[in-house]
Formats: sequence, C-alpha cells, structure tokens
Amino acid sequence: MKKKQAELLLVEAHFEGIKILTKSALIYMAGKLDLTANNRMVKIQLVKLTVTHLVDDGRLEEDVLDELPQGSNDQLSMKCHKLEAQIKLTKIEVQNKQLEVEAQNKQLELEAQNKQLELEAQNKQLELEVQNKQLELEAQNKQLELEAQNKQLELEVQNKQLELEAQNKQLELEVQNKQLELEAQNKQLELEAQNKQLELEAQNKQLELEAQNKQLELEAQNKQLELEVQHKLEEARQKQAEQTRQLEIQGQKAADSNIEEQIIAAGHGNTSNISGSNNPQSRINKYVELPMFNEEDPEIFFTHFSKTAFSMNWLVDQWVAIMQS
Repeated sequence: MKKKQAELLLVEAHFEGIKILTKSALIYMAGKLDLTANNRMVKIQLVKLTVTHLVDDGRLEEDVLDELPQGSNDQLSMKCHKLEAQIKLTKIEVQNKQLEVEAQNKQLELEAQNKQLELEAQNKQLELEVQNKQLELEAQNKQLELEAQNKQLELEVQNKQLELEAQNKQLELEVQNKQLELEAQNKQLELEAQNKQLELEAQNKQLELEAQNKQLELEAQNKQLELEVQHKLEEARQKQAEQTRQLEIQGQKAADSNIEEQIIAAGHGNTSNISGSNNPQSRINKYVELPMFNEEDPEIFFTHFSKTAFSMNWLVDQWVAIMQS
C-alpha cells in the first residue's frame, strides 16, 4: 500500500504526501529517483533529500523548503528518536503485562470451561452408553424378527421352487409333444414338396419336348420359306433377263427401222439426215431433259431413259455412250 502511495507521488509530487510516507516508502521513492539513500538515514533526512531533489527538478515549488527543519539537527533528531523509542518500548512492556494478565484470566476461564465440558462430556457418554444398550436390545429383537421372516421366506421360496419345477416338467412334455407334431408336419410337407418337385420336373420335360418340336417345326417352315424365296428370286431373275432381252430386241428393231427410213430418205436426196441420225450427240440435243440419277432408286432413271431412247430412235449399242455424255 505504501509503495503504491510512493508510486503516485512520483507522478503527482506534493509536499504533504511526502511527509506522511513511511521510511521504507521514502527509501523506495528515493531509489526510483536515483537518489543515494539507505536504512541508516532517519526519516527527516530522507524527506529533505527527496523534496530538495523534486524542487531542483522543478516538480515542487522552492517555498516548500522553508517548511523543512533548518540547520543540522541530526543528533537532536537521534535523541528524540531514542526517547520516542524508549516511550514506545515502555508502552509495549505495559501492554505485554496487560496481555499476560488477560492471558492468565483467559487461561483460568478456559480451564473452568474445560472442566464444565468434561462433566458434560461424561454425562453425554453415560447417556450414549444407555442409548447404545437400548439400541443393542432393539437390534437383537429386530435380528430375531428378521431371522423368523427369513425362515418363512425360505419355506415359501422352496414351495415356489417345487411349483416351478412341476410347471417346467409339464412345459417340457408339452414342448416335446409340439416338437413331435412339428416333425410329423415337416415330414408331410417334405413329401408334398418332393411330389411337387417331381410334377414340376415332369411338366418341364413335357415343355422341353414341346419346345423342341416347335423348334423343329419352325426350322422346317424356315427351310420351306427359304426354298420358296429362292424359287421366286430365280423366277424374278429369269423374268428380268427376258425383259432385258426383249428390250434389246425392240431397240435393235427400232434401230433397223430407223436406218431403213434413212436409206429411203437418202434415195430422195436427203443424205444429211443419214449422217445426222447416226450422231448420238445430235439426238441428245433434241430429247426431253432426263431426271437426275438417284442411287437409292435408279429404276426411275433407267425406265425414263429407255422410253426416251425408243422415242428418239437411239441405237442400243450407243446407250452407254449417251448416258456417259
């Protein structure tokens, strides 16, 4: 607490606060101010040292120096301090005597109280012994009652145990009968399941045979259809070959007829038509425009081309050259 006061005075220095500081707080404050101070110095010296430093430092006014004791009164101060110490020592001795008397009185009072407490304790002890005896008798009676109750409970437990054993025997017999019934039922179910399995296997065999027969019939039908398709394809190829041959014959006839007409016309002095009719390029310039060739449906192009070729009297051996041009 005194050090906190010294710390506060280092920040806000004032003379009244420094005067009331203890010697240890003054030494602590002098140390903080870098002043030379020790325990041998009296409080007046420490106050003078601290205040003079604070005045020189500008933290206290110079007029506070007038309030300090003037001159060197160190010996007087020492005597005063010795006298104060003797007075304090005398006071302390008187106080100690007073304390000794008070302590003796307290001791007597305590001894009387202890005697009283011992008597009370003895009475309490006697009362407790009587109560303990009473409790022991009650406990013995309770024990006898509990033993009798335990005997009764043991008999009841034994009877219950016999009843439970009889019930368990009865339940075991019932369980065994149920077990036999369940085993008989399981045997019956197994036989029925085996019969069902045999029936299913027979049905599966029958279905497999029927499926095989159906497969054979389908294979025979497929063979028949393949033969019919091959026969029809062959007939279609023959018809196509026949139609192609007829078209070639018709084309050749048309070409021969055209040549004869040109020869007859030549007999009348029309020779330019003969040379012009043999030129397929001159005929191309006169026919109606052909449709575009479609690879997905070429039949349209060839049909229209054959009709145009017959109408324009083109030679069959020139058809390929005309189509390329």
